[in-house]
Amino acid sequence: MRETLFRLNNLLDGLCVNRYRGFLNSTIAASRTPSHNFVLVQQKRYNSQKSKQRIGINQLGIMFDIYIPPSYSSYPNFFKHPSVFVRNLLRRYYLLGLNTLQIASARFQGGLKPKFLLWKNQAIESYIKVNQSFVGKDLTISSNYSTIWVQDALNKRIQSLPKNVYFDWKLIKFNKNPKLVTFMPFLIPGEPLDKVLIVYKFDTIQRVIKYNLKNNQMDKKDRNVNEYLGFIVDIDNNNVLLTGSLFESSIYDKVNLGQSKLPGTCMKVHGDIFRTSNKELELALVKK
Repeated sequence: MRETLFRLNNLLDGLCVNRYRGFLNSTIAASRTPSHNFVLVQQKRYNSQKSKQRIGINQLGIMFDIYIPPSYSSYPNFFKHPSVFVRNLLRRYYLLGLNTLQIASARFQGGLKPKFLLWKNQAIESYIKVNQSFVGKDLTISSNYSTIWVQDALNKRIQSLPKNVYFDWKLIKFNKNPKLVTFMPFLIPGEPLDKVLIVYKFDTIQRVIKYNLKNNQMDKKDRNVNEYLGFIVDIDNNNVLLTGSLFESSIYDKVNLGQSKLPGTCMKVHGDIFRTSNKELELALVKK
């Protein structure tokens, strides 16, 4: 897997992610609108044999730092910082409109028939299976529910878990229904529209149990967890794989329209779903 990841990382770091202007931008005037319909993955300059290689669903990930609207609680006081407050509100509505346009574009241009309820339920199942596999220190099952980026990160984290401690994990309940934050179809040259990236917000109560095999002590904790999780959807068979996690953007961040010079690096960092902040991504991009 390491060799596959290395080759794929180098390949995808040579890709550029740009906006694809479809039927809504068919005229010059329309092309000047801020909307974008698809994530277009364009290869720079590879030979014809490489350009025909099909990218599998388990090799795709979160290729750039997607804008996640900050929670209302993080907004500044309107009377002290009115411009910052209004800008964040506009960005939130802009993202909502953008998702609506992309879904409409996928329907009319790509012939997509979204199955949101099925995809959401599949995403929940994948999330549960991956977490259960991780605490059980056996990723055999999770390989069917996550991409290679998540698998690689979990493999590394399992190595750091204490061997004399038994872990158990349980999803107690959802405090709120999973919320669709981002809908982003993938358009890969030479391939039909059959892959979609969806980011959900999971607001849950989870239980983690740690049992020390040496002293027979058990530690049980229930906690509220808010997560932004990215899933790759295979439209052909409705297979949904967990591919990474994201964090809320700051109140000063702008909406990222899908541009990254190092998508391979981004997918690798985002694949670590248990990282605690976005600093790892920032450091990785600086090092490159």
